[in-house]
Order: sequence, then C-alpha cells, then structure tokens
Amino acid sequence: MTRLNARATEDTRLIEKVLGKEFAHVSAYRYNPAVIRIRIVDPRFAGKDLAEREQMVEPLLCQLPEAVYCDITLLLTLAPGEEDDSFANYEFEHAAKSSV
Repeated sequence: MTRLNARATEDTRLIEKVLGKEFAHVSAYRYNPAVIRIRIVDPRFAGKDLAEREQMVEPLLCQLPEAVYCDITLLLTLAPGEEDDSFANYEFEHAAKSSV
C-alpha cells in the first residue's frame, strides 16, 4: 500500500470519484483532520496558466459536500511531465508528518 493510499478516507475517495469522471489521473489524501490535498495530472492542462486550470476544476469541486470542499487546502493541477519540476508536487509526495 502506498503512503497516499494509507491516508485515503471516504472523503478522498469521493473526491477521486467526482474529479476522475473528467480528469485522467486524480490523487487525494487527508493530511490531517482539517486538510485534504489533491493532485490532478491531465494533458489538457498543458499550456494553461494556474487560473485557467483552476477554472477547469472548480465546477467539479463545487459538487462536493461543503464540509469536504472546505478541507481542501492544496490543489495541484499538472500537465504530464511537470511533476518533477514542481516543488508542490514533491511536498504532495513527501509530506512532512502532521503534528495534528
């Protein structure tokens, strides 16, 4: 079991289901009781800036229950190949242990 799978919850599985209907690769995990982190890797993000990428995702996020939506603190929207150049992606993969 990967570290991300070990922190999967009902909420993160719902996020992956909702976003997975539209995007190629979605990963979500609960960092601590108040924080959910999401990473989406999709070729349609290539050539788009952060605002354009978030506009593509936001309508789906709005379908989530408010309590889940409010816990999302990190939303990574990456095109394939951008993973290695993203410090935020490194933190997503190698998150420091939460003190909460």
